[in-house]
Amino acid sequence: ALCQQSEIAVAQGYLQKAYNFQEKAFQYVEENALEHLPILEFLYRIRAQLLFEWHHLETAETCALKGIEILEAQGERWYIQNYVVLAKIAQAHGRQNLCAEYIQKIQKMLSAGEYHIDWVANAHATMLHYWDAVRDQEAIQRWLTAAPPFDASTATNHFHQCNARNYARAYTFLGQYDQALEILNALQHVAEQYQLQMDMNRNLIHLARLYWLMENREPALDALHGALKLASTTGAVASFLRIGKMLINLLKALMAERELSDMEMQRAERLVQLSQQQRDFSRAIRITLDEAIIQDIIDRPDVPELIRTSPLTRREWQVLSLIHAGLSNDQIAEHLKVAPTTIKTHIRSLYQKQNITHRSEAIALAKELLSKIQGD
Repeated sequence: ALCQQSEIAVAQGYLQKAYNFQEKAFQYVEENALEHLPILEFLYRIRAQLLFEWHHLETAETCALKGIEILEAQGERWYIQNYVVLAKIAQAHGRQNLCAEYIQKIQKMLSAGEYHIDWVANAHATMLHYWDAVRDQEAIQRWLTAAPPFDASTATNHFHQCNARNYARAYTFLGQYDQALEILNALQHVAEQYQLQMDMNRNLIHLARLYWLMENREPALDALHGALKLASTTGAVASFLRIGKMLINLLKALMAERELSDMEMQRAERLVQLSQQQRDFSRAIRITLDEAIIQDIIDRPDVPELIRTSPLTRREWQVLSLIHAGLSNDQIAEHLKVAPTTIKTHIRSLYQKQNITHRSEAIALAKELLSKIQGD
């Protein structure tokens, strides 16, 4: 009963309340010598999920591994939820090979047996984030052809919200923004109607990312501000960090352009710091530059003098970051939706301004400058 109350509290967005229920459950287990019961795995698992959301990765990992240990006699089939937590932790640490191993195990289990939609949706969310991180769009496309059906208008609990949100994730990762936006707006309407605070928080975070990708700045900042306000109740951290390095850009713009409460500002600053500490699977800079980020770089005392005396345009900064990410001129042109000749003009200009003659020098400059913001 305490475990179920904890899950309800999480869905309502009261993570501290959920944690307190878990503490009472652990105390009950100890007082009644129930350490041998398989049900204890459930307690360790939901504790691991909560600790992951709070970004307490080491203790979350310990709890997930303890859950697996408890279920050892039951068979690996029941490990799937703990594997999902461990995959998310591995990705948060930037451990690509370890994350890939867990993802393979999860896929094998899903193909070999049937699970409740709650477990499936949670597993699929983790798989989609992994595929996006390794840029496996084919896997995301395949997922869309076989994913569980959804109806956003009837997503009145957290697992149906998660399942539908997975479609929004997939469409976002594939650049099909209109489809993603329609789903997220419908989900948010239902979540608000049923007061699913945690889902409201996560939907707003996804909307902020999506609007930003669509270059729709004001709605992106509105959504992010709403998510920050809700986080004062939910305590969400990991849900923000899963946006990736883009979160730094979003938060810096929000802090520069919106009036935040002291608590919201503190939370935003902490999220920037945590995002800078995160490691992507790829060492490439994955941050879309805008004025807030560019000014942050220029204001630093340790930047090369040429950056100040011969400032780059916003577009030249974007081209520089994409060169560092390993994209060819044609790929940069496609990404920015301009002609290849335009990209060559931008590259020629930034080379002249920074006294660069080779692409390798541009990559080195980008690494030096942008890593100060990204934290790599």
